[in-house]
Amino acid sequence: MRLTGRIIRTLFLGWLVSRSVSAAPDAGTIALLRQQLDAQTVQMQQMNARIAALEKFVARLAGFAGSPAVSPASNASAQAASSPAAEPPPESTPSPSAQTALSSTRLHISGYADVTSVYRSSFTGTGIATSFGSIPLQQAPEARLAEFRGAANHSRLSVQLDTRLAGRDVTSYAEMDFLGNAQPNVFAGSNSHTLRLRLYWAQFRGEHWELLGGQSWTLLAPNRVGISPRPYEIMHTMLPDPNYSVGLAWTRQATIRATRHWKRLHLAAALENPEQNVLDSLEVPQDVVGLDRRTNPGSNIRPDFLIKAAYDTSIAHLEAVAIGRSFQVYSISRGRDDRALGGGFSVAGVIHAGSRIDLVTQNLASAGGGRYAQALVPDVVVRPDGRLVRITTYSTLQGVEAKATPNLNLYGYYGLVYGKRAVYRMPDGSFVGFGAPLGSTLDNRAVSQASVGFRHTFWRGEGLSNLSYSLDYAYVIRKLWETSTTGSFGRTHMIYTSFRYNLP
Repeated sequence: MRLTGRIIRTLFLGWLVSRSVSAAPDAGTIALLRQQLDAQTVQMQQMNARIAALEKFVARLAGFAGSPAVSPASNASAQAASSPAAEPPPESTPSPSAQTALSSTRLHISGYADVTSVYRSSFTGTGIATSFGSIPLQQAPEARLAEFRGAANHSRLSVQLDTRLAGRDVTSYAEMDFLGNAQPNVFAGSNSHTLRLRLYWAQFRGEHWELLGGQSWTLLAPNRVGISPRPYEIMHTMLPDPNYSVGLAWTRQATIRATRHWKRLHLAAALENPEQNVLDSLEVPQDVVGLDRRTNPGSNIRPDFLIKAAYDTSIAHLEAVAIGRSFQVYSISRGRDDRALGGGFSVAGVIHAGSRIDLVTQNLASAGGGRYAQALVPDVVVRPDGRLVRITTYSTLQGVEAKATPNLNLYGYYGLVYGKRAVYRMPDGSFVGFGAPLGSTLDNRAVSQASVGFRHTFWRGEGLSNLSYSLDYAYVIRKLWETSTTGSFGRTHMIYTSFRYNLP
């Protein structure tokens, strides 16, 4: 019995040992488990990265919508900060209304870093922004010289602040570049270009109404959609030239504007800063005061008044603008003043000729609206008897914009500005007015420009950031009413390039 019991115990212990040995993992099993654990760790890291990127994207979307997004991590931090141990002193705790205002306030800094170069076949002596009214005439020495200019002063910085006031949305927007007045040796020295104010306005928005005040694009500047002061909704072409194109009627100036929106129809009225001027002192009698060249302000009576109507459909944006202006001068020799009303009418639009092609147009006819046609024609002249005469001006811009690929935009534009002659003989036999045979090199009969080019985006980042390159060719020609000592017309070929990084 004892032997049998020992045999049974021995067999039972052997069975237990065999079971334990077979249950223990071998080296291959351990390695496989480690690989699976490493793969799961990598997957968890990728998942965490995706969650972080998604939280950042949602926060940015919430920022554009005016309500901040809070990630779980930041929410946890907020809860920790609101615990009794971390609670700030009562005097530094914002009131509920202040907390609401802070939560609905969003600040966005944007713009772009840009380096633009231009080659011109004639020497204009200007920077990268083209002065269309001073292209050298064909017999001038400058017409036999070419010029190349490269600069970064077209770089732009913008700041937008969105908040709420009295239950309504308020947006304030400031935009600046470095194309301001520069010292004479700016290109020879350190290229210390002057900061320049482009835009600075505040807009109060209700459900259907908007009220805007500040410096903005004139209401005459064509929109791509609706009626908006935002730069990306203004149809100012795709050209890299800071002065855009001949034929585009525009300016940026102080304004007060009210806008009413319906589903498709938009109406706006604006009071804008006026400026009555001439191009050459020979265009008025010497004893007349009140008008001056563009470098000095004229004697303005009242603001320019503009009314704009825009209509949007799925295939086009159409708009019409009416302008009212006022002028005054004083004749010293006759001891009297004279006043006159000026006006103009513009029609413009963006027609979607396909999913990738837009046709753009703007057409302006005015009596006394030369300053809006990039001041290539004077607003008024003065007759020998001291009476004001409004100069008839026509301005047109036609263009095609094509999105060949998601990263390639092609474009072509043609623009023209024409000023009607107004000439008068003085008692002494001399002449006065616009287009008089006085040898003036500024009395342009017509200025035209044809441009073609493209902008290619190399890559896009988060938000609106991207890096792009533009190449543009333009041909500009201007013709005088009367032949001067240096000729009757001037022309130039221009090649623009632009490398630009748009900030997010």
